[in-house]
Amino acid sequence: MQVIIVMLFSFTLLFSEAMHEKLIISGDNDIVNVQADLLKLKSYFIENPEISLLKEKHKLILETEVLGDHILVVVKPVETEALKSELSTLLKPLFPELFSIKYQEMKCPVSPVKAEKSQYYQFLVEEVGLQWLVLLLLAIIGLTLSIRNRKKLVSLEKTQKEFSIKQDQIEDEIKKLGVSSV
Repeated sequence: MQVIIVMLFSFTLLFSEAMHEKLIISGDNDIVNVQADLLKLKSYFIENPEISLLKEKHKLILETEVLGDHILVVVKPVETEALKSELSTLLKPLFPELFSIKYQEMKCPVSPVKAEKSQYYQFLVEEVGLQWLVLLLLAIIGLTLSIRNRKKLVSLEKTQKEFSIKQDQIEDEIKKLGVSSV
């Protein structure tokens, strides 16, 4: 029962913890305006020590992405609500129109990022989802623990039968000793 509670608790933590968003700083049809905004953003990240520390701590990426006819300047990954609000507070004076969007809603980067991950791993993370893989792992762990507990239970039942047989034998011997002494 405790194992089931721990698994359910882990499952709820898994889905409540992960937040994959990005901040859209600006967007335009003209690449020159977008590059100017990206340069402005990068220089602000360099000049401001507080936001620079956030970038290093959370490994934030400043880049451009294409969405239809528009090119967007984005900051990603924003993984916690606290980080999102802190970035919004620091960047709103410079970029008043910034907003956040879920990470999976856009998948068209201007410059493709070369990942050293295998295609299989990329497929699992992007298509299947890391949450489902962890859920499968938790199910396998639960099944393994249940099988192990069942084996222990069978072993205990076997030991109990052996003790019961020995107890019957001892009781028979005691009865024989009692009958022969009378």
